[in-house]
Amino acid sequence: RLEPVNGATVDTVNIGCNPYGLVIDQKGIVGAQGAGCGQLIRTDPKTKNIQKFAYPAGAYGLNVDKYGHIWVASGAAASRFDPKTFKWTVVNGIAGGGRGVATSNDGYVYVAGDGSSTVTKINALTAAIEGKFPLGSGNSPVGIALDYDGFVWTVNQGSTSASKVDPKTGGVIGK
Repeated sequence: RLEPVNGATVDTVNIGCNPYGLVIDQKGIVGAQGAGCGQLIRTDPKTKNIQKFAYPAGAYGLNVDKYGHIWVASGAAASRFDPKTFKWTVVNGIAGGGRGVATSNDGYVYVAGDGSSTVTKINALTAAIEGKFPLGSGNSPVGIALDYDGFVWTVNQGSTSASKVDPKTGGVIGK
């Protein structure tokens, strides 16, 4: 934990793995995607309690949805972790090469598919795929985020560009 004004270290917790990505859920629990560990690592910064949960389908991207579920993506699957039941739900059929994960305030999860140059839209509550949005050949999106207005943005490693996608129509409206 860092001091917010000057960045000085305030506290540390050894999670036994090198973190690759971090997310903080609505209850302040830190979720880490551990590089090389094959596990979601959940840490309560107040108690320093650490819980580890093996990924059912691998992980690259990491995010938390509005319901408190942790999402990861890798390859042709995304996985949703429920912190109440400690169970995973695997969503197969992600457009090739799931990498980055973004979540929206209206209950959707977006996965960047670098192998297919596509964004997959998932209903966060039902875990159903609700759309696949092609970005155009060779873009290879790896990073993904939503802006203030709810548009989906990808960082495209293959074309050294970014794409702006309308989440309602799936159309690329800027690159």
